[in-house]
Amino acid sequence: EDDLEDEDPTTGKTPSWIKWMRLPEICHVPKSVQLERGQAGSLGFSIVGGCDGLHGKQPILVKSIVPGGSADRDGRLRCGDLILSANGHLMTSISHTMSVTLLKRLQGSVMLAVVSWTGTGDSGVET
Repeated sequence: EDDLEDEDPTTGKTPSWIKWMRLPEICHVPKSVQLERGQAGSLGFSIVGGCDGLHGKQPILVKSIVPGGSADRDGRLRCGDLILSANGHLMTSISHTMSVTLLKRLQGSVMLAVVSWTGTGDSGVET
């Protein structure tokens, strides 16, 4: 049974991530992105999603990249990227709050496993 709804009840539109999650597994090519915390202690991005969302279970996605922040300077993380794990901690079935807490507690260098989607930059597939 598919627990992803087709339309956002507030907009009547299907979010792109739902379409991406329905792509065959072969399209879900993970890549590693290692980020260093900035001077303010931030990784330089914000997230949305979690298993406790108003619209049911949703993946953890990169919502925005902070201009000049660690993720922006690195250049590999994109808005819309699916975050699979951080330093080996799975982020596929946890709440938004737990995801934020986990990301904030990780010290020093943080290794993210992410999936970038078509149209969001480098998909990690080498040609």
